[in-house]
Amino acid sequence: MAFLGGDANPPTVLHLDDRPLSQEALRALTAVLAHNYHLKTLSLENAELEDNDVRRLAPALAALTHLRVLKLGKNKISSAGAAYVAFLIIIYYLLSIIYLFY
Repeated sequence: MAFLGGDANPPTVLHLDDRPLSQEALRALTAVLAHNYHLKTLSLENAELEDNDVRRLAPALAALTHLRVLKLGKNKISSAGAAYVAFLIIIYYLLSIIYLFY
């Protein structure tokens, strides 16, 4: 994920699908996202995310003012975890498309 920082042509799409994200990886992702405001699409499908993981990612996601597509399908996110994502949509009007379905 280090390639996201300081790049002359920063990526606007990040796919981290189909790979379990450890707590260490989530901490690193949160830190990287906090400095990558240009990201428009973030896909974390089938990353074995749970409600607490979404709660930890929420502040970093809120900082992504250009984010339009967030894919969280095929994870272990309950309605409580989805509520955190809904909070982002309602408060920050960030997302155009969100995938939460299994």
